[in-house]
Amino acid sequence: MMSIRRAQATAIERMFGKEPAQAHKTPSWKAFVYDSHGMNVISPLLNVAELRDLGVTVHYRINLSREPLPGQSTPPPSCTHGDADGTRTLPLTQCDVPTLTNLSTLSVRVLLCTTLRTTPFFALERIPTLFQTHMYPHTNSAFKSPYLLTDTCLVVISINPTRLFLCTPTLFLNCLDDPWLDVEAVYMCLPTQDNVKRIIQDMRENVYASYQLNFLTPLPRDLLELLAEATVEIGCVSKVERIFDLYGNFLCLEDDFFTLTESDDDSLSFFALNDPSARDDDIQKCVSQIVDGLFSVFATVGTLPIIFAPPTGSPRYIAEQLTRRFRDHIKGTRGTTLFSRISETGSFQRPVLILLDRQMDLPSILHHTWTYQALVHDVFGIRLNRTVDNVLDTNLPDGSTKGDTFSFERTDRFWHRCRGDPIPTVAERSGQEVVECRRKEQELKSIGGDATATAAEAPDVGEAAAGVDAQQLTAAINSLPEILRQRNFLTAHTSILTKLMQSIEARKLDAFYELEEEIISKKALSRPVTELICDPTQGLLEDRLRLFFIYFLDGDTKPEELSECQQALTQQGCEDPLPSLTYLKSLKELEAMSQAQAPRPQHVGNTLFNIAHAGAGLFSKGVKALLPTYADLPATRVVDAIINCSKDKLVQEYLCFDPKQVHAQPTKTQLKAPAEAAYVFVVGGGNYTEYQNLADYCKRHPDKNVVYGTTQLMNASQLFEQLTRLGVSASTE
Repeated sequence: MMSIRRAQATAIERMFGKEPAQAHKTPSWKAFVYDSHGMNVISPLLNVAELRDLGVTVHYRINLSREPLPGQSTPPPSCTHGDADGTRTLPLTQCDVPTLTNLSTLSVRVLLCTTLRTTPFFALERIPTLFQTHMYPHTNSAFKSPYLLTDTCLVVISINPTRLFLCTPTLFLNCLDDPWLDVEAVYMCLPTQDNVKRIIQDMRENVYASYQLNFLTPLPRDLLELLAEATVEIGCVSKVERIFDLYGNFLCLEDDFFTLTESDDDSLSFFALNDPSARDDDIQKCVSQIVDGLFSVFATVGTLPIIFAPPTGSPRYIAEQLTRRFRDHIKGTRGTTLFSRISETGSFQRPVLILLDRQMDLPSILHHTWTYQALVHDVFGIRLNRTVDNVLDTNLPDGSTKGDTFSFERTDRFWHRCRGDPIPTVAERSGQEVVECRRKEQELKSIGGDATATAAEAPDVGEAAAGVDAQQLTAAINSLPEILRQRNFLTAHTSILTKLMQSIEARKLDAFYELEEEIISKKALSRPVTELICDPTQGLLEDRLRLFFIYFLDGDTKPEELSECQQALTQQGCEDPLPSLTYLKSLKELEAMSQAQAPRPQHVGNTLFNIAHAGAGLFSKGVKALLPTYADLPATRVVDAIINCSKDKLVQEYLCFDPKQVHAQPTKTQLKAPAEAAYVFVVGGGNYTEYQNLADYCKRHPDKNVVYGTTQLMNASQLFEQLTRLGVSASTE
């Protein structure tokens, strides 16, 4: 199976100087410097422990103050401890943490200033004295299990605080009294003027021993000349080890899922790409950013795709620009240097890139969902594979929420096994997994108890029997950390599922999901749409608006029903007329005019849900345990038709672009043979429902590999907000 995340992670590891054959090589000290976009790129790929394995000693943002202060006599305000044994000042800042006072212990990580050469400034036995004397002079709390990793200069101490003192990165870097003359710096950032000027400033101040400059997109000629002139002027040309175009301007959230921007980044949002008031320069900037991102994706995986796009709209324009970019690269390098690798599947066949427009299928974003990952994203939101399970708290002011942050790790087996399953199935499996985890823990305890009892009852037992017991005990000890890790994951998932159920029951999400499935699948409705929309006690206002928009876009609506729904929504606090509805009406009119040229794909399938018993204690009596039977969404239908060389009317008008054919024009042709690999890219935003639908398609067709990409990962709330902005913008034109 193709893994675009593995390909990007490998590129990042090579950036730090780690080749596959050097996996166990002792790393050298490195300072990792990144901008905000670089942080977003690397966050889903590598954790801090993996960065440490790559030799990264310290990491921070490029705009953080880090000037060396040679000969500085007055340190920053701090708690200090210094004597003749070489202990230096440790700058500290005081930080109130009232929300953590109910915790029994708190792990505090303190970065210690060091020359990074031989020994740390604080010996292990001096740490408790330092903190108890200067951080907590009036307490007698005992320190538990202090640890010092001298190679990373990281101290972890468990304490019982009511106030927390932290050594911030700024103070950590400013407390040095000499440049880091033995440390190499690895930069990863966008090639902006501010970033290049900051790099020049570091060189001018002689902060590091050497500099490796890695830009996420190709460095423009003017900035390259600026950097070259500065290095010559400063006299540090020999310290610049390399300047590298990383082609990493995209975010890999899963092995087969990538986005070009963050969820809160509006630069490539549905609004930015469809704003009627946008200037041509703004649209061209968006298109260029998308082309850069897609070029980076295929430069990372090392293959040159065959591109398919609809005959009109932004996907066609992007396909033309991307094809020209591929051809320019091939012509400029006199060969496909970036695109000559064999795919991970071992096939020489080129993949297919299918560009789609979000306007093709808005209901898939607005639709209430019922699978685990998509529902977490819809209710709580997911950012860089992290979520905060916010729920309404009656003890907080009106409308306030609180929640815990949880990261979906690659090692979380339950998450990767159940994220695409419906909530009833996930709830049932979580209980089963907890029981299984407890059973394994009991087995480990029994192995340890049996070994102890055998040694006590038969001290003269034979060496063979003793060896067997020792092997079992060793295996049990080695497996214990993983069992405890998975148990912690299960505990977190149980908490998330419980809070999801609270939201489902409070917002009646099961009722909205069931009715929307009936509308989309063109089945007889079990209840009138107006019954839910006109009842203010049914869910949130946003939930009722989403149902209304789906009914307007996909349902057989009657003018009197629309009028009744609009009147009810106005009475519930909506604007009259609804700006978002105004935009959707204009969009539907344009769609009707172009229907004959390019038919809009419809949601198909038989019954999309069945009523079943959940079989899990998390489900209350007020929530239906709906178990969907998956049907192909419009994006999946388009992909299936193209990669299988189908003559479906849905894709007959699609244009084919082949970057290898230098002078060829786009044609309405099919593939000569069914494709094994496809990249689906949705312009204007995508979501986990669409991604999971494609993943289910691959499960049904094991010979197919599909990677899903989009300009922005968004949920229904974000799309609804952007539709409102589009309606307001259109009304002012």
